[in-house]
Amino acid sequence: MLGQALAVVATVVAVEQQPSDEDAEADATLPTSTLVVTDTLGEANAQGVAAPKSRKGKGAQSPAPVKAIFVSAEKVIQLAESRATPRGVRVPASGTRPAGLRLVGVEALGIGLRDGDVLTRALGQPALSSSAVVKAVLVARAKRVRVLEGEFFRGRERWVIRVEQPYLEPERSTLTGERPGPRLPSP
Repeated sequence: MLGQALAVVATVVAVEQQPSDEDAEADATLPTSTLVVTDTLGEANAQGVAAPKSRKGKGAQSPAPVKAIFVSAEKVIQLAESRATPRGVRVPASGTRPAGLRLVGVEALGIGLRDGDVLTRALGQPALSSSAVVKAVLVARAKRVRVLEGEFFRGRERWVIRVEQPYLEPERSTLTGERPGPRLPSP
């Protein structure tokens, strides 16, 4: 099941590095975003989300709004259990869009992605092959990154995708003294 979950996540998502103080500054400069949230039935709903206003002078231009899709950990588990197998087809750069992977079979997932969206970044790196995206997801999951993030283009429009990761809680060793160990039968 975990392997299937990773396969689904890796083919649909891009990932980010561990959050840093610089990430907080970057988030504070985005004036708005559109967040596509999946409800319990898997229906995508767009919601505007306001971010803190920039502290720049009156003449400074604000960056363009960034649209984003958020996929909950529960939805990731549902997708893994469905054994959905979307895929990516490498495409060259076009205009302002970098080269990446044109996504196929993602619309049916019900997470807000559309067939034809182009995944361009994974873990802050170019998403130029499915194997590179899978590797990035595996590395991030090994580090237990809570939310994986990437970039994709829908036509000329840049979007961000954030995917919350489900993790099993690590079981505590019975040898640490934190819990009683297994009892041996009496002779």
